[in-house]
Amino acid sequence: MLMIPFGENAFKHGVGKSMEKSWIKITIDVTGQLLNIEVSNNKIQNNLISDAGGIGLLNVKKRLDLLFYDSYKLEISEKNNRFDVFLSIPIN
Repeated sequence: MLMIPFGENAFKHGVGKSMEKSWIKITIDVTGQLLNIEVSNNKIQNNLISDAGGIGLLNVKKRLDLLFYDSYKLEISEKNNRFDVFLSIPIN
């Protein structure tokens, strides 16, 4: 359930704005005791300013804090017409 907002956002802000030259890359792997998730997508030039509203990422951060406190890593970056999310959480 934690991964769904990342995929939704990739489609909403990338492919959902234009089918031409759009791309999404989703990578999920396990390294040792960590589940690593990477979601990247291009952003359409006129969509570089963040859309108002939306609480998906805020809710994910709250859930991560509740579930993993400080034992997770979440990096979100936006640059050069590209949006990247990296999440690493411990698995048992």
